[in-house]
Amino acid sequence: SISGFTASYKQPEIISLIKDDNKHIYIYFRGDYGVSVEHGFKLLEHPFFNIELTRNYDIKQVFKIKQDIERYVMTMWGAPHLFDTIEMRSASNTQFKLLRSSTRQYNTSIYKRISFNEFIRISELTLQNWYNIKDDLENILNTFFFAYTSMDMDIHNKFLHYVFSVEQYHRKRIKDRQPLSVKNESMYAKVMEQLKGDAKSWLANILSKDRDIPISVRITELIARLASNDM
Repeated sequence: SISGFTASYKQPEIISLIKDDNKHIYIYFRGDYGVSVEHGFKLLEHPFFNIELTRNYDIKQVFKIKQDIERYVMTMWGAPHLFDTIEMRSASNTQFKLLRSSTRQYNTSIYKRISFNEFIRISELTLQNWYNIKDDLENILNTFFFAYTSMDMDIHNKFLHYVFSVEQYHRKRIKDRQPLSVKNESMYAKVMEQLKGDAKSWLANILSKDRDIPISVRITELIARLASNDM
């Protein structure tokens, strides 16, 4: 109750997104109020990502979990984003609250328009998949998001980071090099059996270069797979 206004708030049930032996990630709601000259009394509801851990983690591991969720949210919103409020509780029950500086903010006007209900629906279906692949693609994701979240990197360097990320993703998830035909594969094996030392290394290097896939071909293949939902 404040300034003659009275309101009650019933907290919604949590929305569970991931639950396994190590953690439970869910959406948790908090009620708040505000008063302004223009709108008067307002009852506000704020959704939070809540992470319950079943064992003790050091601070670096906790921030890695936070980073994983931030990156997932960025893929959903289609724009760089970092959480501005982070609350943590230690094993000794000490409460910590971290606030990001408000002096430098990302341009929120370019975020995809996505409703909260749609965000929850997609997250329930895809967040577990994100956790299933993120460790395998960690180096690629680090390269991509380093450029994606940078406010200072020039556009040329960002472009190079993005191209490198695409190339490495194709190498890892699709194919590293052009495969040899069955006939050529057999002949390659026979020739390599006959060579030793520097000659063998030299020929392997030459043939390997001939099997490199141009970046234009890699991008074309990835676009085709995206169009057919075959990633």
